[in-house]
Amino acid sequence: MIQVVYTDNKYDYVKDIVLDKLIDERKITKFMRKSGWATIGVDPIRTGKNEFLFPFKEKRSRNKRAVHHQVTNDERRALLSTTSRF
Repeated sequence: MIQVVYTDNKYDYVKDIVLDKLIDERKITKFMRKSGWATIGVDPIRTGKNEFLFPFKEKRSRNKRAVHHQVTNDERRALLSTTSRF
């Protein structure tokens, strides 16, 4: 169970599968990590959309097939150095 703080400052414990939904719906302001409180909008948080791990936008060609950006080693190092690991 994960301790959370709702927008009305009430504390609660929720199952980990509920955490993303509460974050997306902006129903909580903080949740407890092993390292301490994570504040929504201040601390880096996980998302179900992989936005944190893959900041490049997907590009589509005219035939609707995905065109992927080949990440260079320099870009990979830069991404890893700027992202926090959970």
